Amino acid sequence: MQKWMFPLLCLLLTACSEDSDNEKYASRPPVFADIVCTPLAEGETQIRAGQSFVVTAQQERKGRLLNKATYQWSDVSAQLSHKYVASVIYDNQPENPTDTIKAPAAGNYKLTFKARYNASGNTSWWAQQYGSTFQTSLADNSGRATYTTGGLFYFDVTVEKTITVLP
Repeated sequence: MQKWMFPLLCLLLTACSEDSDNEKYASRPPVFADIVCTPLAEGETQIRAGQSFVVTAQQERKGRLLNKATYQWSDVSAQLSHKYVASVIYDNQPENPTDTIKAPAAGNYKLTFKARYNASGNTSWWAQQYGSTFQTSLADNSGRATYTTGGLFYFDVTVEKTITVLP
């Protein structure tokens, strides 16, 4: 290593470490309150088999300093048909993630929304506040949200809720 490289490396590491605990540079994932289902059929208020409906992962608090976000919706039965956007640049499009779904039959379906948010700031502030894995109940205790810090680079968020589809 060149003699001049070591002092430069020390300077860079010191500067970065001062910012790692600074909330100003902290990336945070969005915090989700619920998954809400809205029928698309005119005049309908209930989710019915064979009819399309929109599911929305509602954010209680927006994320910050996030770059690319990838989304995936699924159900345990793998019977629901989906039409969702797979990725966005979150800081430019912090809207609630949605999916348009059609259930083939009446019944209960466990919906899962998974997202990965690439951090453009540091993730250590979140990890110091909440730990590397943090779990909360949804607003009406009908499901849960799990937040995992992926080292310095990303957050994984999983939101799960069971929905009922009527005949």
